[in-house]
Amino acid sequence: MKKSFIGEVTLHNSNLWGGHIKVPYEIAQFYSQKKVKRFICLLQKEIKINCAILSDGKGPFILINKEINKKLKKNIDETVLVELSPDDSKYGMEMPIEFEQCLMEDEAAYKFFENLSPGKQRNLIHLVLKIKNSDIRIRRSLSIIEHLNREQGELDFVKLNEVIKEFNQRFKIN
Repeated sequence: MKKSFIGEVTLHNSNLWGGHIKVPYEIAQFYSQKKVKRFICLLQKEIKINCAILSDGKGPFILINKEINKKLKKNIDETVLVELSPDDSKYGMEMPIEFEQCLMEDEAAYKFFENLSPGKQRNLIHLVLKIKNSDIRIRRSLSIIEHLNREQGELDFVKLNEVIKEFNQRFKIN
């Protein structure tokens, strides 16, 4: 069920996001009818992202953050080749092996993680996935598990950032 199209990069009204790519209505409608919500998106045949097709009343789009926009090297209103494939993974994105192993070692944290909303699960996965070094991924995973256990499964990103800072100082990571 892979679909390809040429999309236009446009500005998004947010400081967090670098912009968005307009999705043809027919493609968004096709996936909506198939009840596909999460995608693996390949931009310009080289930049892979996990995404969803969103709509703001003006039409369907895919959000891209500033980092992806920088990698694309595209200006606003330029076009980009987009390939969408349904993401049938459990969490809607790749689970880092380090995080998965740490969760498997702590039954309580695993249960807390599984009870989070899919969006919060993806946020935590992304916090680990964006790190390239495996040792640091393990430490980040352990800090997330520590937070989930301390907060009894409640996710508070301010407190989580404090736990991450504690782990970084404990292990002398900056």
